[in-house]
Amino acid sequence: MGSTRKKGRTHMGDRTEFQMNLYAVPDDAKDDVVDLFNAWYFGVDWDDRGTDWTRELLDDVLGGQLAVTDTGFPCGRTGELAELLAGLGCVFEMHEDPKYEWLGERAMFHPKLGDEPKLEVCSAEGESLLSEWRYRQLRDEADGDAKLIELIEEELGIAYADQFADLVREPVTVD
Repeated sequence: MGSTRKKGRTHMGDRTEFQMNLYAVPDDAKDDVVDLFNAWYFGVDWDDRGTDWTRELLDDVLGGQLAVTDTGFPCGRTGELAELLAGLGCVFEMHEDPKYEWLGERAMFHPKLGDEPKLEVCSAEGESLLSEWRYRQLRDEADGDAKLIELIEEELGIAYADQFADLVREPVTVD
């Protein structure tokens, strides 16, 4: 039996490490992001204004990129959070570490790269992973080494990650 105090995060279940870089938030979505951060219990333990997120605090820290870390993130929920932030038009990359029977999850999103966040299985360092089983599937699909390399790079999200890195090299703005 799980209990939920606020929408978004349950108190029971497996927990893991989580890291997110938030590069940009549209002005009309900032209040929603503040509510989302508070609902998911991303506490503020480095500011003397309190432990909850506020619009003022979000504006202050978004001068550059905002790094959010959490040591009690619910396993297997990165995709859900990524879809919520992408739906608000935010630019971000995030990952949760693998733990127990849970695989790690990595997500990134920039509206210039599509309407959906890019989701992959990842290591504790946020590096995309490819299982032996999936490799064998891709190898069977490919009709030569060049096609296999293309399929592997697509599976790992390498082109998306490279394009994303280029887009966030400079300060990011969204309308």
